[in-house]
Amino acid sequence: MQNAGIERRATITSVNYEINDDVEIFVENRFVNNKSIGRFAPAIGGFAFSSASSQNTTGQDALLFHRFVGHGTRDDSGASHEIDTTIGLRGSLFDSDINFEAYYRDYRMNAEDKGQNYILASIIEDLVANDLYNVGNPFDESNADAIALSRASTSRDISTVWEGFGISFDGALDIDIGGGAIGWAVGAESARESYADLYDSFREAGNVIGSAGNSSQGGRSRSAVFGEIQVPVLDNLVFNVAGRYDDYNDFGSEFSPQISGRWQPNEVFTLRASWGEGFKAPNLTDMWSLEAQDFEGVVDVVRCRAQGIADADCPQAQIETFTGGNPLLQAETTESWNIGVVLEPIDGLQLSMDWWNVELTEAVDSVDESDLLEMEILGGLPSGVFVNRGPTVNGIPGAITRCEGTGLAYPNCGLVNVNANIADREVEGVDLRARYEFDTDIGAFTVIGNWSNLRTYDEVLPVIGLTEQAGTSEFPENRANFTLRYGIENLTVSYIYSWIDSHEDITLDYEEWDTHDINVVWNSPWGSDVSVGVRNLTDEDPVIERNGGWNSTTSRHALELYSVAGRMYTASLRHSF
Repeated sequence: MQNAGIERRATITSVNYEINDDVEIFVENRFVNNKSIGRFAPAIGGFAFSSASSQNTTGQDALLFHRFVGHGTRDDSGASHEIDTTIGLRGSLFDSDINFEAYYRDYRMNAEDKGQNYILASIIEDLVANDLYNVGNPFDESNADAIALSRASTSRDISTVWEGFGISFDGALDIDIGGGAIGWAVGAESARESYADLYDSFREAGNVIGSAGNSSQGGRSRSAVFGEIQVPVLDNLVFNVAGRYDDYNDFGSEFSPQISGRWQPNEVFTLRASWGEGFKAPNLTDMWSLEAQDFEGVVDVVRCRAQGIADADCPQAQIETFTGGNPLLQAETTESWNIGVVLEPIDGLQLSMDWWNVELTEAVDSVDESDLLEMEILGGLPSGVFVNRGPTVNGIPGAITRCEGTGLAYPNCGLVNVNANIADREVEGVDLRARYEFDTDIGAFTVIGNWSNLRTYDEVLPVIGLTEQAGTSEFPENRANFTLRYGIENLTVSYIYSWIDSHEDITLDYEEWDTHDINVVWNSPWGSDVSVGVRNLTDEDPVIERNGGWNSTTSRHALELYSVAGRMYTASLRHSF
């Protein structure tokens, strides 16, 4: 990427109105408008290089990879609009101790993306076959007409609609078992959602070089009931038991229980613990996105090993690959526990430590091509994932087949690497937190420190087995942040320092990274809050991997950890009526 920018506008409105002493109506609305631009390097990609062209000296049809620098940079622009509105009632029932809340929520998002200076594959193939485009010199003046004929514009329209309503009740039973009344809460909710992600017809046909993707759309509805009970066994010992039952029209149903407890024998020491199970139904896009074609650099170790070629000597080739949704996806399920200690040794000082563990089963993701081929060797490809090969000859598996020009079609050709339930993961860590508040003659100070240690990040892939990832690239072991807040009268000034530890594995090495943020808030006497600030004060770039630099793998890891926005200035106005 050579240049990028984003412009964001947002409003948040919240209104409460008391109908009577027991009931109020509330309305909340959020509106967000985003505009973005991006300038990318000229398109690069493969196309059929006909033997009929005098430029093809191989004497046979081939696949030619070419950087279309003569067409210019790819320029993209996008815009999106979000409107999220909730309206509801809350209060108490008939002058009783039973509270209720009922709501209806409507969320709608529309977005469009447009791109320029992409390449129509079918046109450029014909132009090259007829020697009307010089592949050896894209800047040749004779290419002007060919560039104009083969240049493509892209478009993408996205829409999402989510509608739901819910109702809940809570209160206390007139039963005292030693620590007070038993609290309870119950509720139900229902929702439906739909989305459409529509690409232009050229990309749907796989006829655009420099951009990939395909249209998709889908919808689902779900309903749920839930309940919770709080049992104060003693004045200083409380247990909570909760459960939730979800039912999806396209997936099935699941029950999720949870239990937690809190023991506070004195004002200084508190012990807390929890255990629970949960699940996440597959995202609609993960299930129903249509296939997108690409040509990935793949080292086919399956064929090389069958021929006695070492992995290090196995050549890389551009393999036709397909990504997209997988309707065979199952839900991700979790089991988690947490044990925590809170200490308050003096006024204003709070210290806490939490030790937590999460086990995730059937995690949805896509597999790296290298791992996918290892799974093929060991005979354990995930459901919906395929490696299509030609016939085995003399014990040597055939090459991965192509779709283009062979009469074959997806999913019976190429490498089909769609989303899949690919892994079981166990993540464990320790979080430490300290907070100290104190007043002085010149104002009030708050000091907050947080430190997180990732003790374990174990991933188990089908057939391949266990991979320990804590501390390796993309999974730093340690993170921390520090906040210093100063307030006097209507003015609050905050300084925030954030830090991510260095991390490395066999081939990748990332240095530590830190940022500084400053924010100032003034609470005006007429009900307005004015906020100004700067994020990433020192304009820190994302960390560049030391050995390989910025490439498709290292940039993907970096973008998941670090902000690429650079220094950002912020300003906001919030008014309460």
